[in-house]
Amino acid sequence: ESGSGIVAIDKIYCINLESSVDRKKHMKAEFKKHCLPAIFISAIHPKTKEFRKVQNKVDLGFDRRCFCINSCSHKKRKLRPTEIAISLSHYHIYRKIVRNHDNWALVCEDDITFIDNFSQIVSRHIPLDIWEDNQPHIIMCGGSNDNWGLKKNDLEIFQLRHLHNGCYSNYCYIINFYAAQMLLKYFFPIKRPEDSFKRHIIHKNKIHCHKFSPSIVAEMSAGRNMKGVYHRLSLHKPPPVNGDLKK
Repeated sequence: ESGSGIVAIDKIYCINLESSVDRKKHMKAEFKKHCLPAIFISAIHPKTKEFRKVQNKVDLGFDRRCFCINSCSHKKRKLRPTEIAISLSHYHIYRKIVRNHDNWALVCEDDITFIDNFSQIVSRHIPLDIWEDNQPHIIMCGGSNDNWGLKKNDLEIFQLRHLHNGCYSNYCYIINFYAAQMLLKYFFPIKRPEDSFKRHIIHKNKIHCHKFSPSIVAEMSAGRNMKGVYHRLSLHKPPPVNGDLKK
C-alpha cells in the first residue's frame, strides 16, 4: 500500500530541455528546498529521433487547437511540431509510471515554483480515499492565475475541487498509475496539444480530475515572466542523438 499524503508519491519527474541549464538549476533548487527527490527527463525536441519515429502517429487532418465543451470561436489550425514534442515528453513519463508500477507520481515541467508549504497542503487536502482508490485520478496543482505570486498560503483556505471537464493545465500535476495507463491507451494518434488531450479524456469520464484552489504552484513562463517551454523548444538547438543530427 502506498499510504497517503506526500509520502504516497513514489516518483517525481521533471521535464527539462537539455540546453536549458538555467531552468534545470532552478528546479534543482526548488526540489532541494522542499526535500523532493526528482528525476529529470529530457524533453523531446522536434529534430530528434524520438520525434521522427511518431510522424505517422499524428493526425494532421485534425486541426482543432482547443477542446471547448461548447461551440467556440477559436481559430482552427494544425498542431505545431513543438506541441507534438511536448506531448511526447509527457507520454514518455506515462510509460515510465506504468513500467515502474508507480502508484502515484508528481510530474512537472521545468518552469515552476512551488508554494512554500506545498508538501503540507498536498498531505492535508488530498483525502485518503483518493490515494487508495483503484480508479484513474489526476490532481492539477495549478492551471489558473488564482494565486499569482503564491501569496495565499494559509492551509485553511485551500480546497481540492473535482472538475468534471478538467482544465487547461500541463505544468504540474499528481497522477496515479491508472490514469497514466488510461492516457497511454488513448494517446495515439496525437490530435491535440497535451493539455487539451488530458481535458478531452477527463471530459469523456475516463479520468477523475481534481484541482487545488488556490493554485499551489506558479508557472514562471506564464504571460509576462519569461518564454515558456514551447518557445524554448523552437529557439534552442536540439541535443545531438548518436551524432546523427547535422543541424
